[in-house]
Amino acid sequence: MLSGNFLEANVQSSIDEIEKNSKEYRALFTKCSSHLEKLTKASIQRNLLKGVSTASGAVGKFVGSIPKVKDGQVDEFLIGAGKKINKQVKDSNKKLIASFSKVSNPNTSELVLKLTDIARIYNHTTEICCDKENIYLLEAKYI
Repeated sequence: MLSGNFLEANVQSSIDEIEKNSKEYRALFTKCSSHLEKLTKASIQRNLLKGVSTASGAVGKFVGSIPKVKDGQVDEFLIGAGKKINKQVKDSNKKLIASFSKVSNPNTSELVLKLTDIARIYNHTTEICCDKENIYLLEAKYI
């Protein structure tokens, strides 16, 4: 393309290569996305926080079973803290996956459309006409 070779076959070859690479990118992205989800579920930090969350809830329930202490707010606080930590871990994983998904589309469709336009203009335009506001590229089939 940089050499100025705009013959349809050359442009189509570029379009085919772009589309092939886009499909490969999407396939690789899908594999990476699945792997990322597996990693977030198995991450040490997540498991640590999940353990803290579970322990906090268990301690809260245990404290709640002690006769004089159960009337206080310690058990409710610990159970609530455990639930809050668990929610934060899940939200963190969702944010990570959502931020990664922003690059899921290689956005090559506009480039393909422009290359198609270039091939059509270069190879099929037989006349160029203009008025005060527009330029018209005419193809032989319309003349």
